[in-house]
Amino acid sequence: MTYSSNALQTAFDHVDNKLLDRDSQGGVTLSGPYGAGKSHGLLTLYHLFDSPELAQDWLDEWDIPLDLPTTARASILSTSKTDADRIWEPIFRDLGREDLLDEIKRYPTTDHIEELAADETVAIFFDEIETWWESFSDTADEELVERNEFFLQNLFEVANDPDYNLFTFVTLLDKSEDLKRILNRTSPYAVDLN
Repeated sequence: MTYSSNALQTAFDHVDNKLLDRDSQGGVTLSGPYGAGKSHGLLTLYHLFDSPELAQDWLDEWDIPLDLPTTARASILSTSKTDADRIWEPIFRDLGREDLLDEIKRYPTTDHIEELAADETVAIFFDEIETWWESFSDTADEELVERNEFFLQNLFEVANDPDYNLFTFVTLLDKSEDLKRILNRTSPYAVDLN
């Protein structure tokens, strides 16, 4: 039922470029106002990695030249449904890497994230992350904010590394300048669904 819009095709092109080693960037933000289709677009991208056989059939029907990996691991986190203080914990659990959680002291380092994505393609999806981010108090939650900030920075750094097939997708309403500053450090691709 999903229409392959220009915005989605742009996101597919970014995925294809990373998979074919034409580009190292695996970070993609989907932005637009409420009702623009960000969450729907995010789910479509999620299914590319979570159900590659079905997604490949859909891509072929739409004549979209994207060859998906036959195996991948994907984790989607809707922050309206998950209230995690440390945003990486539900992701690592969902990807079956609870063992790495035991090694993390304050926040996941690039080494932890590289190990998470070492053996196959991994895609991580965040929906409504700004609402979650803005729920922290600058003073009372300063340490948690800092830990999550370092995790997101490290995650997007590894997603921009040509040695790892790590993808990170985030939906944004463009209302949090602090969060945009963190995400934009590695210049992820921006897809405007407006």
